[in-house]
Amino acid sequence: GVAMYRRREKQKVIRLERLLNEQGILAISDVVNKLKLSKEKVAKIVSKGGHIIQDYLVSSRKAEEILNRVTDMILKSDLPIYGLDDLKVQNVPSIVLSALLIRNKHILESKGVYVTDDLCFYSSQMISKYASELLEDAKLGLIHVPSWLRERNIRESHYNWLMEQFKRQGIRIVDEYAVIDEGLNKVAEQIKAKVQELGKIEFEKLAVPSFVKDAVDYYKLGVLLSKDGVLYSKEYIANELNKLSMAYPTARIDDLAKLYGFDVDFFTKVVSDLISEDAINAEIKDDIIAFKREVPVSAQQVSVAAGATTTAMIPGYKIKDVIGTGGFATVFRAEDDKGQEVALKVVNIATEDLKKTFMREIAFWRPLNHPNIVVLKDFGLEPVPYLVMELMDGTLKGKMAEGLSTVSYTHLTLPTN
Repeated sequence: GVAMYRRREKQKVIRLERLLNEQGILAISDVVNKLKLSKEKVAKIVSKGGHIIQDYLVSSRKAEEILNRVTDMILKSDLPIYGLDDLKVQNVPSIVLSALLIRNKHILESKGVYVTDDLCFYSSQMISKYASELLEDAKLGLIHVPSWLRERNIRESHYNWLMEQFKRQGIRIVDEYAVIDEGLNKVAEQIKAKVQELGKIEFEKLAVPSFVKDAVDYYKLGVLLSKDGVLYSKEYIANELNKLSMAYPTARIDDLAKLYGFDVDFFTKVVSDLISEDAINAEIKDDIIAFKREVPVSAQQVSVAAGATTTAMIPGYKIKDVIGTGGFATVFRAEDDKGQEVALKVVNIATEDLKKTFMREIAFWRPLNHPNIVVLKDFGLEPVPYLVMELMDGTLKGKMAEGLSTVSYTHLTLPTN
């Protein structure tokens, strides 16, 4: 009886192996019912020459055939394949197909097929093609990779995965931007052009990613980046120093460095370069800038007629009408060379002492930044001392009549010297 039992069991094993070899995929429930084998017995038999996937038996040959079919299909596709339904592998239960693909990711990758966590498929040629296109576009400037992928109808859930693939292809990605030297240089030139146009601008107002702040050699461009994040053109600093020279024979470098937000050593280098470039007429002595241009002596007092509303007294500004006048100065409504209305304050009497007082007032005013303080836009000493402010509509009396709730207060501590 024992020998007969063993013979019957052996026959069942042979029959199971033949069925699995012929069909490739068998439902375990069918095998158990037809051959009267326990699941444990079936598992033991199949583990030697196949796979058990959930409720199915899969022969090794069938598994290899499925992987080859999937590989061939993906390699021939010009677009990503999203999901098992798009694979269209017939006569293979989806649970079997997904398990085989997940278990054999490493085999597929060795054949040039990449499987995402949500079972979508990219060929290595496809990823290389995307990488090449991205590199070409990045030569023109910084490319925001997620936006770039969105334009190509790539699933959002794949953005991070694809960026990792691009990094493996040698593309540098910083804060989701594809960065190559050629593109970064173009952005740097755009920043330079903007700073030269405006004279100065806060970095955060530039339409560039924040990492660019530390990625560009600004000084090489002729642009100066302060510790406060303000970009200045060298021409702007030279103009500021030349204005200063009209009122003062000397200036301390550390004071000026603090005013503009630079390290003293760096600002000393800036001033030295401006001197060597003949942008300013000065020399440095013991951390002091000594201006060589003599302060002009006004032998006569220059008066400004309050009614001179049509005379362009200050270069770059067109006077439209008088806002108000007093013993010290007259304030005009004016228009700058960009067509923006401003308040132009011009002193009525320009003596040498007044010029120095005027410059001290500006020195106090310039560092202040508060919603309740009028913005100082520009200033100069020639042909007469003047300063340009933002134009505020209405009057203080009118604002107070609207209600003090709209006004905020901040204690300001001004220098005493």
